[in-house]
Parts: sequence; structure tokens; C-alpha cells
Amino acid sequence: MRPGRIDAHMHLEWAGWRAAKPVRPQRTRKSRPGWLESVATARPERAAEYRRLVSSLKSYDEYADAFVREMDEAGIGAACVHAMDRELEGYYRVPYWDILQQIAKVRDRYPDRFVLFCGIDPRRGARGVELLERAVKELGYRGMGEMLPHYHLFSPDDARVVYPLYRKCMELNIPVSTNTSSIPGAAIAKVCDPMLLEAVNFDFPDLNICLSSAGLPYWFETALMFATQKPGLYIDTADWQAVDEYNIRLYLQLLRRAMDSACRYKIMYGSDNPVYRAMYNQKEWIDIVVNDAPKYGFQFTSEELDLYFRRNFEDFLNGVPA
Repeated sequence: MRPGRIDAHMHLEWAGWRAAKPVRPQRTRKSRPGWLESVATARPERAAEYRRLVSSLKSYDEYADAFVREMDEAGIGAACVHAMDRELEGYYRVPYWDILQQIAKVRDRYPDRFVLFCGIDPRRGARGVELLERAVKELGYRGMGEMLPHYHLFSPDDARVVYPLYRKCMELNIPVSTNTSSIPGAAIAKVCDPMLLEAVNFDFPDLNICLSSAGLPYWFETALMFATQKPGLYIDTADWQAVDEYNIRLYLQLLRRAMDSACRYKIMYGSDNPVYRAMYNQKEWIDIVVNDAPKYGFQFTSEELDLYFRRNFEDFLNGVPA
């Protein structure tokens, strides 16, 4: 991977892959305003700028190029792309294997800039296990993730449904990332509870697992404690880019508490781009930690920032014991 910061959690999801009327799993009434609408309207001028950018991009290659430029501006040397598997739910009109291939081509165009994870939908059964193996062996994917319990309505500790995938990850010597945040409108929140990963960690003690989004908003204390106490469990801070002052302080507090514990070796920076691009770009969000934290009453050493922005992800990816 190229020197510089590492974004441990982002997406290269192209709007052209989506179905004309994507099917969503939510069965609750639409919130007013909805989650994405709230993000888009939190900073209207930035949301308008982002919409202009997206509308100007005519191909997937142009889309990827724009992300690389933003990475360069933020001093991000490499990023971990989570290729979400949303074909079975009808969200994509493009076969998932084709999506995996397109992302791999971007990785090949930008050597050392991207690490690829594939987020297999466990409902695929044995075919999903085969797809995971193909992605690793044929396309060079290096992890499984982001798994989406809140969309695909499974429990990550379901031995019948998910354990075959974990066993394949062990065989392939790759880590796992699974969502532990429940966004507004998710059909069932409890399947994202980090507590569900305790049994998985016990049954697969040598498997590195990232509790993606660090349990936001209900279970961040649980995620923090698990990453502190359980070997093999890591957390990333994707989804934490809330615009208001309270949530910025909460984010910095989580990071400070992690750095004051053994979790200093487990917490990883994640942007979840492009979800929050309408609110903050990469450089702005990183600046909050690197340059603006004292304004909120927090401070981080250069060693702590190096752990957060690079070294912890390298350990997570390469299987260094926690």
C-alpha cells in the first residue's frame, strides 16, 4: 500500500449499477426527514456541490478518478473498498460478480491505492462461499465485508447461515468487516448489536473481525469494550461524520477513550464515503481530528494518529495478533 493515511472503510458504488426502483428492506414508515435527506440538507451548499460533481461524471472510471483526487487532497495513500452485495435484494440491476470485476479494474489502474473487500450476502448459501473464494483467488480481494445484517436480515452469529463464510475466511486467511450501526429506517436494529459478535469471536479466535461503525448509535460503548478486551476484534469509525457539534465531540471522545486504553491498537479511521460526501469531504473530516481537536478539548499525539490512520489497519489486514 502507498505511504500515507489509510481509509479503512469506503465504497466505490456507482449509481449506474442501481435498479431503476431499488428495493429496500425497510418496513418501517419513512422518517421525516429521512436519513439520507438529513445528510444532504445538513450543509445545503455542500450537498449542491456534491450533486453537481456526481452529475458531471459520465462513467465509472471518472467516478473512481474523482475519489482518488479527493484521497490525494486528504493525504490518504490507500483505502479499503467495501463492495456491498445487494443484488439479491433487488438494489442492483448489475450482477454482483460484474461489480466485483469493475472494482478490481479500478484497483489495477491505481496500484497500491486500494484494498478490496467483498461483502457476501449470507443468503446466497453455498454459492456465496464459492463466490467469496473466487473473488479472493481470481480477483485479488483481501477480505470479506461489509456484511449488512440490517439490510439482509440475518444475525452475524447464526451458525447455520453465516459460519460457512467465516470458515472460508479462515481457510483463505482473510479478515471480516460487519456493520454494527443501525441507520434510521433499518428493518431490525438488534442484528447489528456488537454483542452478537462475541460468540463468533469465541468460535473463531484467530479471525480478525471489524465491528464497522463502532456500534453507532446504540452500542458504541460495547464496541469499544469488545475491541479493548477481545483479541481479534477491531472497530472503525465509518458513519460518525455527523455535522452538529455534539456528535463531533462524541466522536473525538470515543477516539480519545480508545487511545487511553488497549483499544489504541484496534481503532481505525473509516470515512464510509461517499455516504457523507454531501456533508464533509475527506480532508475536512480528517482536519477535525488532526488540526481542530484542541478546539473541542481533545488532543492526539503523532503516534496515536499514526495508529488510527494507518498502523491499526495494517495489523487488522495482515493478521497481526492483537
